[in-house]
Amino acid sequence: VSGDVLGRALDRTVRAASKEETRYYLNGVAMQFREGVIKTIATDGHRLIVEKIAGDELPDVIIPTKAVNEIKAICAANGTVELSVSATKIRCVGTDTVYTSKVIDGTFPDWTRVVPAWSDSVLTVGATAMSEAAARVALVATERTRAVRLSVEADGVRLTVRGSDGGNAEDYVEGKWAGSGGVEIGVNAAYLADALQLAEKGELDISITAPMDPIRVQLHESPDTIAVLMPMRV
Repeated sequence: VSGDVLGRALDRTVRAASKEETRYYLNGVAMQFREGVIKTIATDGHRLIVEKIAGDELPDVIIPTKAVNEIKAICAANGTVELSVSATKIRCVGTDTVYTSKVIDGTFPDWTRVVPAWSDSVLTVGATAMSEAAARVALVATERTRAVRLSVEADGVRLTVRGSDGGNAEDYVEGKWAGSGGVEIGVNAAYLADALQLAEKGELDISITAPMDPIRVQLHESPDTIAVLMPMRV
């Protein structure tokens, strides 16, 4: 596979991997062959990121986060890499490097049940403007009040964070709302900023079905990327 393509897919998905030792089967990136393509998936139970890359059929594996970072480094140094996958190990071969790692012995959850169907209620915004606004309001979010309220209107969305220490932040991003009436939903401010950073340019769509349903983010520039964020009460 292309080193750039594989490295990019792993880099974009691993940010959603769990760090909780009790959920060891989520401590890495799942690699699965589905619908004729390889999919890389990571989730911590609060967010999910999925990428697609072209490749040959392989068994389902969960690559530990440390191994993901090593493979990313090999990909960055090589135009093409060769992956060998078994039920217990993964090997990545570059021009001058051979890296072998055990895979996580566990069963990755059925992530397809988490991805909401695409809704007709879609907010379309500029990727850069939305990403920068989310990062700004996330600065005042604390561990206790880590939610950002998205107040969607016909011509854009207002992002609001009320910090428990008295710090508040508000920002507005112009956009287009295809739903009927307005809607408000809360999501983790840091997770939202992280997901939006996947978009480097162009526009993105945010599908919102109901205030307590997961939201789905789709990038115009990279339609093979799916990000899902669980809602929070605000």
